[in-house]
Amino acid sequence: MKKIVLANTLEILLDDDDFERLSGFHWFSIKHGRTHYATRKTCAHGSRKKDNRKTIRMHREILSPLPTEGIDHIDGNGLNNQKSNLRVATQRENSQNRHVIKKYSQYTGVCWSKQSKKWLSYITIKGKFKSLGLFEKEIDAATMYRVTCAVLFPPHH
Repeated sequence: MKKIVLANTLEILLDDDDFERLSGFHWFSIKHGRTHYATRKTCAHGSRKKDNRKTIRMHREILSPLPTEGIDHIDGNGLNNQKSNLRVATQRENSQNRHVIKKYSQYTGVCWSKQSKKWLSYITIKGKFKSLGLFEKEIDAATMYRVTCAVLFPPHH
């Protein structure tokens, strides 16, 4: 595996055999949604005019799919252009392989903390927010909330 480092310090990962062929071009990253892709511009029909330039994505240049076919980055990293990470896929298959981080919780008293990239367990008492801790697993944050509620609000018999 070899790397091409872009001007914005992002890195493109390539197989050794593709590196030799593709490293001579000026690649840059474009962001589509939350994913960056390695891209270059070329002139159509030998013209040097900017309005005749065509955008080429590296992953398409590596696999050479039909124009109607899409390519899926298996690990969700659009800059990982190693052949073992690329597959020809339909739009549906590509969508089903999205790497989405859930930002909401199915549990009361739990939410995703974007800053810490963990699940936050919390409780509100008399209008005041109180953090109960950060957790790697959503279920652990929910358990903390349930235990805290059981201690603070025991059932009356």
